[in-house]
Amino acid sequence: MKTVLIKFHVTGSPLLEERQLLHGRQLRASAFNFMPCLSATKMPSGNYSYFGICNDIIKWVSEHFQMELIYVPVDNTDRVKLGIVPALIKQIVKQEVDVIPFSFVPTPGLLLQIDCSIPLTVEDYYLLQPWPKEESRLTACIRPFSLNVWMLFFFSVIAMIVFMALLTHHYHQWGTERKSKSFMNDIYDHTMYTVTIIAGQGNHISAKAKISLRLVAGLWCLTMVVLVNAYTGTLMSYLTVPKLRPIVNTLEELAASSETRMTVDFELGKARMFLEATSGPNKVIGNSLRNNPQLLIKGNTLDGVKNVLQRGATYFAVRQITALPSVSPTHKSF
Repeated sequence: MKTVLIKFHVTGSPLLEERQLLHGRQLRASAFNFMPCLSATKMPSGNYSYFGICNDIIKWVSEHFQMELIYVPVDNTDRVKLGIVPALIKQIVKQEVDVIPFSFVPTPGLLLQIDCSIPLTVEDYYLLQPWPKEESRLTACIRPFSLNVWMLFFFSVIAMIVFMALLTHHYHQWGTERKSKSFMNDIYDHTMYTVTIIAGQGNHISAKAKISLRLVAGLWCLTMVVLVNAYTGTLMSYLTVPKLRPIVNTLEELAASSETRMTVDFELGKARMFLEATSGPNKVIGNSLRNNPQLLIKGNTLDGVKNVLQRGATYFAVRQITALPSVSPTHKSF
């Protein structure tokens, strides 16, 4: 999570007077457990010690304006019943607190309750996913070239056979030495010639053949030398170095993927962005979350990691969670 604070250098006397009015006043902040925003630790004295990214921001604000920082715990019943975001909104609507140290996502439903017009934080989210599986080596023989290259190659082979057969047949029919040889025999002869050149077995064309036929055959041999060497070199790399399946890098790829689904903390503000979406990849992800409620976790990051390791899901989480071992994080900012 990256926190961006804008500090205004106040020079006007009216603003200085308003700032001095805050000195000594209480700054009431919501208290809850939600890493990495805010967490509470009970001290031996019975008091609570708070830490987290948002705690650092609130503490800085209170010290900067010389205010007394007081944490007001959120109602645990409301949190269990409504979720962390509605419980926090209920606190500030009832004027129980002055500030909520939490990162909100301005969803349409949230905008109807509060004004989210001033952004204070920019968060880096990661896609936490299992280590990709190795692709099967049984298909290594066709992977050096793409489908378009293979289609063009087979089309070129057929076109070359037919073209060389037409030249030979025309020479037999209209040349000085006429021969009664069928066109299908010419097709067969040049098929064998073309295939042996591809396989590297070598072949020959009679020196008595027309220059046009020998020129076409020479161009074909040169092309096959380049193509076959490129193919064999790439094939060796596929056979010796394991190739992993591509991972998901964007939300669009995640929505279109048939191998993995998103798992997300239900209390995270970003989860509502998916669940309340009406179009695009966010809607597809939201439908997937509704159809698979086991992928909607609640406040427990270990459940999210368990979904990654056991169900093959992709965990949409902040950077601190991706520091856990046995996972392969893909960094994306949203």
